[in-house]
Amino acid sequence: MAKPGPKPAAVPKPQAKKPKPPLIDPKPKASFEEQTSLQSKPSIEKGNTSFSSLLTSAMVSFYVGPKKKAYPIHRDLICSISPIFKAHFGSLETKNPVTDMYLPNHEPKIFEMFISFLYRGNFAEIIPRSQQESPNAEASATQDIHGSNLDLLISLYFIARDWALQDLQNYTLDHISRYVSKNSVILRCSHIATIYEKIKNPKSPLRRFAVDHFVFVVMRKGVAAKTRQTYLVNRAGIENMAFVWDVLEGLIAMRKYPVPVEPAAKGKCAYHEHPKGVQCPE
Repeated sequence: MAKPGPKPAAVPKPQAKKPKPPLIDPKPKASFEEQTSLQSKPSIEKGNTSFSSLLTSAMVSFYVGPKKKAYPIHRDLICSISPIFKAHFGSLETKNPVTDMYLPNHEPKIFEMFISFLYRGNFAEIIPRSQQESPNAEASATQDIHGSNLDLLISLYFIARDWALQDLQNYTLDHISRYVSKNSVILRCSHIATIYEKIKNPKSPLRRFAVDHFVFVVMRKGVAAKTRQTYLVNRAGIENMAFVWDVLEGLIAMRKYPVPVEPAAKGKCAYHEHPKGVQCPE
């Protein structure tokens, strides 16, 4: 009787393939615009005070511009964001509480942007008129539109600074950075003059942005090294020599980098001011 042969080797069962990770991150990071919008909402929820409770208070009136256009705002809300407003309106327990504030030197349009930020945590992007809406518009007219829009944003920045509204200040500078980047706009001599007239600290975010923006423009345009100073003086004006020297120092520092870096690409916290130890959320 023949001996049984060796048993056939067992065929291994095919192993189930591990699912490949999705190509798209299920929790994508917020865009730069979304991050700045979320970060820049007014930090009014402090302690046990919520936003909704601030909207139950009495109203105060702001009269803005030479025509004294009236804007009602909740008293507790406006007092919660800045010590300047809290000091002005004082306490309701006083015999004759203050209920009005007059701002004759402010533009209503800028104040409406402030109100939008106060209640919504943001304001609408300023979008210049497109060539489709005005196909025959001359380049000078388009530049006038850009200049006027930057006037609004720079004015709002200084209002935020003067009223100690750091979140609004950061949010507005983000808008300025994006605006000049998207529309390939160069800051005007008048913008630079205003910035340097009102800001003496060279480390100020808006002043640093103005310098970095101009350095980027000079490097991107490929202005020859021999003519950079002449180009700079012609653009900035001889009366802004402090700006000229800041830009020349920036050009020297830029030699370390093979490609000029646009300010809008430096990250959302590059030109922000925060209390000591506080940074933008990642």
